Amino acid sequence: MRVFVLTGGIASGKSTVASLLAAKGAKIIDFDRLAREIVRPGLPALRDIAQRFGADVITDSGELDRSKLAHVVFNDSTALHDLNAITHPRIRERARQELTLLEISNEDGIVILDIPIFTPDALDLHYDGVLLVTSTHEIRVNRMMHFRGMSREDAEARIAAQPSEEELRAYADCVINNNSTQVELAMQVDQLWNDFICRGEPSA
Repeated sequence: MRVFVLTGGIASGKSTVASLLAAKGAKIIDFDRLAREIVRPGLPALRDIAQRFGADVITDSGELDRSKLAHVVFNDSTALHDLNAITHPRIRERARQELTLLEISNEDGIVILDIPIFTPDALDLHYDGVLLVTSTHEIRVNRMMHFRGMSREDAEARIAAQPSEEELRAYADCVINNNSTQVELAMQVDQLWNDFICRGEPSA
């Protein structure tokens, strides 16, 4: 079993690349999914979030109000740090459990750790390489405004709260540029799969 990190800033197209890799047979461990699972009602992470950020970020039905929490943390670096301290260790533990289950079931092939925000020192899991999806700043802003209904101000704040592309490139073994068409993106993923993921030959 070979394990790869797939990362990229918000609206870079990382989820699309994950879908293309899944279609080729890769097992995807989606850290966004894990992040939703750990804050379900009744779980310790949701309790800790309510204690740190107040009852306003909890809905009447007892669920996390993601839009309210996002408005707080993406405009306050300290608040974002505190949220990450609550959630990230629990997300990593869930990911470790899923990897262990794949190993126990004797799965071979490819596993993709789909991680929105990645730094090597924050991921205490084995991996064989880092795949980075990039897009220009303006394309990302436009995607958030068009597909997610964000204001430009909110989109800019989300991007500013994440590591820069330069920081992410320092960790990347392969870079996928998602500035063109879906056809071009799929061609890049095909090359990535054949040359690096399956054969281990890095590409720019």
